[in-house]
Amino acid sequence: QWSDHYRTAIIPARPYKPKDKAKAENGVLVVERWIIARLRKQKKCIDMKSLMGVLIVLNIAITMFIGGVSSANDQAKLNGEQIKEYLSDSYVKGNYKGQEWKSFFNANGDTHYSKTNGRPSNGRWKAEGDRYCSQWPPSASWDCYFITANGDELTFVPEHGGDNWPAVRVLE
Repeated sequence: QWSDHYRTAIIPARPYKPKDKAKAENGVLVVERWIIARLRKQKKCIDMKSLMGVLIVLNIAITMFIGGVSSANDQAKLNGEQIKEYLSDSYVKGNYKGQEWKSFFNANGDTHYSKTNGRPSNGRWKAEGDRYCSQWPPSASWDCYFITANGDELTFVPEHGGDNWPAVRVLE
């Protein structure tokens, strides 16, 4: 609900990466020191309970930001209509784990996917709620992603975690 309200996408941080934790904690420490120094300089008297509340909220916000929240200024989460608008009758290309790929998304729901030096495949796509969903035979199941955008740069974010499909460009 929070991410929908602020039109952001929450992108999970990499699991079990200690170096990410230090970045978040250092960010929180810097901001805490800035707030406390500012309050001391202004010689404002506030109760410790209020200050701790502010610092806890700040800690959560910074941890989420460093851990992978994409702000509306950078990447806006697309709704179902926007997904249709971006993808219908458009080519999209990108690079996933070092492999170049491109897809064409027909407005009728057909999609054609090909990798460099790979066999092309045909599937189906749809916008379901605020998610992009695709089905690739022989599987009968649909995999869904949230899509964030910054202009023509898109990122496919798996609904249930996993690797993001990095920013891709819509080709006119």
